[in-house]
Amino acid sequence: MAFFMLPIYTRILSTTDYGMLDLVLVLGNLVNLTISLEINQGLARFYSDEKDTSKQNIYVASAFWFSTVCYTFFLIIGLYFSQSILTSFFQANGSVLIVRLGLIYIYFNGLVYFLQSQLRWEFRSKQYAILSTLVSLLISVGSIIFGYFLKLHLLGVLISMLLAHLLGYVYGISILRKSISFHMNFERLREMLRFSIPLVPAGLSIFVSTYIDRMMLNHFLSLNEVGLYSFGFRLASAVSLITIGFQRALTPLIYSHYTDESTSQKLAFIFRLFVAISLLLWLSISIFSQEILWIVTSPQYYPASKIILFLVPSVLFSGMYIFAPGISLAKKNHFIFWINFLGAILNTLLNWLFIPKFGFVGAAVATLLGTLFVFCAYIILSQRFYYIPYNWNLIGVSTISISIGCFLGYLINFEIGLNIFLKSFTILFYALFLLSIKLVSVDEIQRFVDS
Repeated sequence: MAFFMLPIYTRILSTTDYGMLDLVLVLGNLVNLTISLEINQGLARFYSDEKDTSKQNIYVASAFWFSTVCYTFFLIIGLYFSQSILTSFFQANGSVLIVRLGLIYIYFNGLVYFLQSQLRWEFRSKQYAILSTLVSLLISVGSIIFGYFLKLHLLGVLISMLLAHLLGYVYGISILRKSISFHMNFERLREMLRFSIPLVPAGLSIFVSTYIDRMMLNHFLSLNEVGLYSFGFRLASAVSLITIGFQRALTPLIYSHYTDESTSQKLAFIFRLFVAISLLLWLSISIFSQEILWIVTSPQYYPASKIILFLVPSVLFSGMYIFAPGISLAKKNHFIFWINFLGAILNTLLNWLFIPKFGFVGAAVATLLGTLFVFCAYIILSQRFYYIPYNWNLIGVSTISISIGCFLGYLINFEIGLNIFLKSFTILFYALFLLSIKLVSVDEIQRFVDS
């Protein structure tokens, strides 16, 4: 839903407002990771093992009221220091009301996240879908009403987000009222926290890898660059649908059939198929990035086309760990922490080096290199535990060729009709090229479908 709201947001919000909104979301994600000490994960661990309903509800109530106390404490402290948060975290001199609305939104967002998670643990997929859809629709409608028609801009978007999560919270509480009692068991709470607290550092590593670029852009440059970068990242994130689709298809194959001799060969082919689709998507979005921005956004966001070339592969690399299952299969999960930890350090260092020299383009390049490092680390370690015969020579040739096409295609700049023709021809040429070097073939696809 957030992706489909981009044309609306970019007509409601200036790039500076968009940067401010994105930092509110960044702060919200940081709070969700830390303030309640990942109690959701502890609840998931012990709730599923407990078969007695009354004991399950004790776990739920203990985790819920602990989360409520933590978020309430955060909200009180945050509201008291809202002016300091505005000048230090956001590095802005605007209205403190925006920060206060953002903090209240973060409060209800965290509690709604808890309720959504609990619906998942209870396998209540229908209610989960209703709650998620309700919140998304209310944000969309509210943003149009408050932000566009009433011309409240960023203030209107934050009001709609706050009200949507407030109503989502009320709905979630009403459907989970039988699971959430007014009883907190401190023994059960300690049990869950012993499991969840060690997960916080790993979560923070992923958080730093994901969001350090926005925070450093705001530190070295301004909210305007944060807005441009965040918009470009969200546009590029559309390709994550590919990794999600492959992940859902691969998970049962890997964990149910990894001992079969044919599984590694199937995974090698699926990876080549994934690479072919991803490379053509990267090429298409990169060379048509200017035209896409002309359609979906306003002129102040057009400079974001410079970074989509780097952010699309970055988004893809972030999800490609699914093709490195060896670490999980060998139950060597401590490697995952160290990979993400080192990735966070590298990403921070690269952003620190590149942003002052190259601006928000430097942040995009740093993010690409950071995600590439994490993916390579996953692959190298995974192959030690579960070898998959990937054809790296063929994949390398394909990737380098498409990279050249992306850079050359982006430079095509004639009148609109000729641009579309030349760029479409470029995509067709490279699609035929990938088939000619047999990155994938029609026969392979047919055999795989038949099997």
